[in-house]
Amino acid sequence: MHPSRIAALFALFALVSAGSAVDPAAGSKAVTDPALPDGTDAARKQIATFKVPAGLKIELFAAEPMLGSPVAIGLDEKNRVFVAEEYRFNRGTEENRTRSFLLDDDLQIRTPAERLAMYRKHANKFDGGMDWFTKHSDQVRLLEDTKGTGKADKSTVFAGGFNAPSTASRPGSWPPTATSISPAFRTCGSSRTLGERARPTCARRCSPGSA
Repeated sequence: MHPSRIAALFALFALVSAGSAVDPAAGSKAVTDPALPDGTDAARKQIATFKVPAGLKIELFAAEPMLGSPVAIGLDEKNRVFVAEEYRFNRGTEENRTRSFLLDDDLQIRTPAERLAMYRKHANKFDGGMDWFTKHSDQVRLLEDTKGTGKADKSTVFAGGFNAPSTASRPGSWPPTATSISPAFRTCGSSRTLGERARPTCARRCSPGSA
């Protein structure tokens, strides 16, 4: 990939607000947030303030509403961009800094099963009990430049429905992280490429090196 394209991807991460979200949650109890406003103008203004090394050019690849709440990105051999979008921070993905009553239990957790047990222990302190943890979902979004312009013109959900209480404990710690986004979303037991949609139930079972 050309250096300017790489810089554009860094600009994408720097300019999208991690606090805002368009939640594509799955399930009958899902909660959907308002749509994000167009962030293109704000992004370009911020790019103008960047200090750019000689020989490097920064361009905007994508902005809201084409994506939201990114915590990790990954590229495949076709220069398609996979964005891990996190919508559950403090809305199902809890931590002891904002939920101090979790501190003692949280410090002793060693497995996802123990984290789930902690949530069940303190479920009465969350609105809706255990339903609180599945109201919102994380997902992987696919951004594509189909016209070769250097800017994303196509945005689709590659895989979604990641809302199990035990799938995350910190932002970015669920399966599609910067290091695992590609292998985690290969379709299990087939020769499908990364560009083909993977079923979340299958993707969760995959481990790096699975085929």
